[in-house]
Amino acid sequence: MKKIASHNDIDIFAPDNSRFSFLKSPYAAHKTHSAVDIYYGSFSSDALSPADGEVIDVRSFDTPTPFKDRDSREYVIALRQKEHVVKILHIKPDVEIGERITAGDKIGTFIQNGYFIFWNDPVMHVEVRQPDDYLRASNRLSLVPQIKWGRLSSRKK
Repeated sequence: MKKIASHNDIDIFAPDNSRFSFLKSPYAAHKTHSAVDIYYGSFSSDALSPADGEVIDVRSFDTPTPFKDRDSREYVIALRQKEHVVKILHIKPDVEIGERITAGDKIGTFIQNGYFIFWNDPVMHVEVRQPDDYLRASNRLSLVPQIKWGRLSSRKK
């Protein structure tokens, strides 16, 4: 696992072979630089925790979807770490409230629900939130990238 982002002393990790984006989405948390989307695996494959913490909430809700044959359930996994909560979306949970999780532990499986159009890859959405405000869409706790930015190499010879 590699450290890709942080908010104060809360670190966010991703598998070494993953891709990630801080700005891909038009949703509020991405516009405020307070979310990261982590891409790896396939739908129904194992999802690994992006952070350490204690599971304090696991819940599901229906999403809007134009697809008749698509499962419309979305899930929220909330991990308490120090004075904050790490909010995780788009993962069907295999964890229970009260469990202690370490970054890299299996927490569930990637899902494809109403928020996903056919061209979306499996993704885990991650935010660091205040403990009394982790369910709303908007967020003002910015993530700081902890990766070395670089350029893709050219194939020209």
